[in-house]
Amino acid sequence: MGGKFFTLNYIDITRTSLALNYIDVTRTFLALHYMDITRAFLAQNYIDITRTFLALNYIDIIRTFLALNYIDITRMFLALNYIDLTRTFLALNYIDLSRTFLALNYMDITRAFLALNYIDITRTFLALNYIDITRTFVALNCIDVTRTPLALNYIDITRTCRALNYIDITRTFLALNYIDITRTFLALNYIDITITFLPLNYIDITRPFLALNYIDITRTFLALNYIDITRKFVALNYIDITRNVLTLNFIDITRNFLTLNYIDITRNLLALNYIDITRKFLTLNYICITRTVLTLNYIDITRKSLTLNYIDIIRTFLTLN
Repeated sequence: MGGKFFTLNYIDITRTSLALNYIDVTRTFLALHYMDITRAFLAQNYIDITRTFLALNYIDIIRTFLALNYIDITRMFLALNYIDLTRTFLALNYIDLSRTFLALNYMDITRAFLALNYIDITRTFLALNYIDITRTFVALNCIDVTRTPLALNYIDITRTCRALNYIDITRTFLALNYIDITRTFLALNYIDITITFLPLNYIDITRPFLALNYIDITRTFLALNYIDITRKFVALNYIDITRNVLTLNFIDITRNFLTLNYIDITRNLLALNYIDITRKFLTLNYICITRTVLTLNYIDITRKSLTLNYIDIIRTFLTLN
């Protein structure tokens, strides 16, 4: 079950088991090279409690299993290079409690799973480069509670999910460059509560989705350059409550949506240059309550709307141009 060792090279090639209960309690080692090639098993309950190690290179290539309950409690390590290539599983319940590591380079390439309940509670790491390429899942309930990285470059390329309930509570990070390329999902209920970060450059390229209810509560950031390129969605109810921005340059290029009810309550920003190029929408009810801008240059090029009811209550700004 467990072992402690010091080795120059460690290779765990294959574990194959058919078990009612599988528990991998502890693996603690110091290794120059660590490779865990394949773990394939069928189990009613799987628990991987602790893995703690210091390694120059760590590669966990494949984990494939079918389990009724899967719990991965803790992974803590210090590594120069970390690559987690593939995790594929079918589970009724999946819980990944903690991953904490310090790495120069971290790549989590693919996680694909089918789960009735998915909970990813905490991921905390310090990395020079962080790339989270793909997360694809079908789940009745998905909860991604906290992600807190400190990284020079952070790229979150794709999140694709079909879920009845999806909650992404907090993302907090300090990064020189942040790029969130695509978020695509089909969900009955989606809640993105807080995104707080301090980057030099922030780019949010595309978020297309179909949702019965969408709530984006707070986005607060300090950025030298902010670009929000495209948001396209079809939604019964859309609420964008608060955006607070302190930035040298802010560009909001396009928002296209078809919605029954749209409410944009508050936008407060301090910007040297602010450009809002195009907003086109078809909606039964549109309410834009407050926009407050302090800026050197403000340009609002085009707003086109076909709506039964449109209410724009207050626009207040102080600008040189």
